[in-house]
This record gives sequence, structure tokens and C-alpha cells, in this order.
Amino acid sequence: MVPRGPDVSGARLQPTLKTNGDHDVTVIEKPAPPRSPEPEQSDGGRTLGSLIFFGMTALLIALVASLLVIGVVGLLDDDGGAGASAGAAAASTIDVSLSEFAIDGNLTAPAGDVTLAVTNAGTVQHNLSVTELGMETPMLNAGDSAELALGTLEAGTYEVICTVPGHKDSGMQTTLVIGGDAAAGGDAAAGGDAAA
Repeated sequence: MVPRGPDVSGARLQPTLKTNGDHDVTVIEKPAPPRSPEPEQSDGGRTLGSLIFFGMTALLIALVASLLVIGVVGLLDDDGGAGASAGAAAASTIDVSLSEFAIDGNLTAPAGDVTLAVTNAGTVQHNLSVTELGMETPMLNAGDSAELALGTLEAGTYEVICTVPGHKDSGMQTTLVIGGDAAAGGDAAAGGDAAA
């Protein structure tokens, strides 16, 4: 029998006696390497790796849901802010009458969307121009009407004139008052003669 001892690889050798017909032979075999331990299992057979995967998935879902909620709240806040100011300053349509040689109407409105509904009540062509905005109606024949959408206006005063040569100097000029001074400036802006 061969003495037991470590082999070159460091594993312990186990002698085994085998019979081969007439001779007994001693064979030294390496033992099988030890099996690696099974992964830890918990909760009904799920491996620890599965639990980590599901935990990370749940965390990712919670993160995405949080971002969606923040985005929706941000959009509602943006729309809510604009909606609140738009609700307080609803669209205004102001009736304006043009004649020789006056611009008549209550040319006051709160800040916000403003449209001028212009009618030529005179006997010659007129138009209406808002100088600061560079916007004007087309030339209107006697009895014609047009709308001039000015968009969203901030509080302030805006010069309104007829651009037909000589009409502004003849009294076709006034002031459109938007915002805080709208109530106080209403009388001054009501007719073309008051703003000459």
C-alpha cells in the first residue's frame, strides 16, 4: 500500500485496491472536487438574485411613477398659472366707430387678449391703426366693418389713429387704455376729440 500524502496539486490522494484478474493493483485516484454550495434560497424557493431583481424593478417603477407625477403637476401648475390669469383677463372685444373725423368707442380693456370690432360709420374711407403694435385694418369703405385682433396686451396705453393722410391731424386719434388705468382713462379715451 502506498502512503497517503499530498499530490502536486495539493489535494489529498486516496489509495484504492482494484482487482484485475490475477493481480491486485493499487490505484491512487484524486477525489472528486467538492461541489459548490447551492445558492441561498428564501421565500418559497426564490433565489436571492430573483428577489434583488424584483426589488430593483419595483424601485425603477416607483422612480418612473414619481417623475410622471412631478411632470403632470408641473404642467398643471403652468397651465393653472396661465389659466388663472387668462380667466381673470378674459378676451375683450371693443366696438369702435370711425367717422369724419373721430374715433368713437369705449377704448378700455383689462390686460389680456383684445380685439377691436371696427365699423366705418362715415361717408369716406377710413382705417384704424394701433401705432405701437404696427397693426391696422384694411381701408374700410362707408358702412364696412373689420375685426383687428391685437393679441395679448399688457397694461399700458396705445395710440390709435386713422392712417388716411390728413385724418389723424383732423382729430382721428385717440388712446387705447389697457389694464389698471382702464377705468380711470375710460372718459379720456372714449372719443377722438378728447385725445387731440
